[in-house]
Amino acid sequence: MASQNLGLRERKKAQTRQRIIDVTLELIDERGYEKTTVDEIVRRVEISAPTFYSYFDSKDYVLRAVAGRELEAWAALVENELLRKRSTRQRLMYVYQEMAAALEAEPELWRALLRSNAIDPWGQPEQREADLRGKRMLERILAEGQKRGDVSKRFAAKSLAERLDTSQFLTCCAWAAEYPDPFSLEDALKEGIDFFLYGAQPRR
Repeated sequence: MASQNLGLRERKKAQTRQRIIDVTLELIDERGYEKTTVDEIVRRVEISAPTFYSYFDSKDYVLRAVAGRELEAWAALVENELLRKRSTRQRLMYVYQEMAAALEAEPELWRALLRSNAIDPWGQPEQREADLRGKRMLERILAEGQKRGDVSKRFAAKSLAERLDTSQFLTCCAWAAEYPDPFSLEDALKEGIDFFLYGAQPRR
């Protein structure tokens, strides 16, 4: 009986935690990141402020949990692309088009994630594993491109993957900040791939 009660308590805690995340995302979608407050979150979830803080230190910590989930989805997307028999350019274009579609479908959420620095694998160990997995999959795509002659062998595939990932992430941050002006993320990420592959093409 004690183990059953423990299991029930754990399920209820997991449900409350997920409800906090869901409501936070609803409010961000409705009002934007800046106007979403912990007071409004707890009111809509129908919990007390101390209960909220027993799960998350702030609304930014809620976003960190969401960011971890999104990094896992990103890693899985890149991993699945390795199963397809396509050129390096086709693979990279597909991956980043899917990324752009996800971000542009939920702009308020992604602007909140990027503006609040919730995506921070360097400082958040719980995000690091998924981020590194995604980078390793990019590295494999580029290494296979090197074997086929799509990509130069002058640089290690790992180094190329780091630079591609960093440049595309910075493009996403600029899109979130609408800096220097609003722009199409899909077009910018496509251009980033073309620019990268032009520089990484084998020299005859």
